Order: sequence, then C-alpha cells, then structure tokens
Amino acid sequence: DLLAEEFVMERHVFGESHRVALFDGDIISVQKMFRPQIVGDGKTTARALIEAYCKLEADSAQRVKTSVPPSNVFENARVMAYLQEQVADLSTVLPKGQVVYIHQKLEPTLGRNNLYFPASQLTPRARSVVDRIMAEFDIDECSIDFIGGGVTAEDGDFVVNEVNTGPAFPSNVRPMDEITARLVASVRD
Repeated sequence: DLLAEEFVMERHVFGESHRVALFDGDIISVQKMFRPQIVGDGKTTARALIEAYCKLEADSAQRVKTSVPPSNVFENARVMAYLQEQVADLSTVLPKGQVVYIHQKLEPTLGRNNLYFPASQLTPRARSVVDRIMAEFDIDECSIDFIGGGVTAEDGDFVVNEVNTGPAFPSNVRPMDEITARLVASVRD
C-alpha cells in the first residue's frame, strides 16, 4: 500500500557516470565508467559484437578494460533478458550506430571499462563540490560518484549520486600503485 509507506521520489538524471577517488585528501583518480555496450556496424550480428566486446582490452594508457568470458553474458539470465528487450534475436545484424547496452548498470562480472583523467581535468565546479564534501563530512579518504557531463567538461550539469566513505579502491585499478606507495611511505615515517 503506497499510501501507508514512506518513500522518496527523485528526478532521474541522465548522463555519464564519474567517480572521483580521494586518498589522504588528494584526488588520486578521476574515472568515467562506461556501461557494457555494443555498437552496430551494419555488418555484424549482436552475438558476434558481444563476443568481441568480451575479448576487448584497453585501447590506450587512459582506458582500463578487462576481458571476460562470453559465458558471463550468455549464461546470465538477467543479462540475456535485458538484451532481449533491446534485440529480439542475437543473430540480428545491428544497424550502423545502434547502441545496445549489455546490461543496465555497471556490472562487474561483465568487466570494467573505465577511462581515467588527471585531476586537473575536473571542472572548477566539480572540484569545488569535492572540496565542500571533504570539508562538510571531515573526510579525506572517499570516493564520490557523480552523474552528468559537467564533471570533466564545462558544457554540462551533474549531480552527486553518492559519497562512499569506505571507497572500494581495488575497483580503481589505475591508482592502486600510488595508494600502495603512499601507504608504505606513511608506515615508514
């Protein structure tokens, strides 16, 4: 009974998902996280595009993309149901440019697909929000999740999705070497 329940309704925000990870008060990582997706080329079936996505590795020093076994997609009932909402038959050749999301969220079993930016690429507004969160909550280790395009580009808006005061640093693959070095140095001191 909805009338007897308390609930919060929020405006849905469309946009890119970014995570800013902080350690010892410094931004160590700014990453844009991509939902697993395939893009039609007008020649290849959805199944073949998914298989290629699963094998895909990083294509630049800034990008982290882990390969996964195709069975992570094809044997996952939730993923297959979501795919079938978009593409009735995996033998369908997708039109050029058609985007099909393999899953509706960032699903770790489908591999990570992150693009890393230096902290200097944060917009002044995003940097200001990071500073205010650290000051307001008196924290210097956290990860802050943003949704929207205005985190690394001036031409967009964003909202703070959540602040994780116990950040999952292992998911931030790129900064792990820096974190390890800083932890060892602090123990040595």
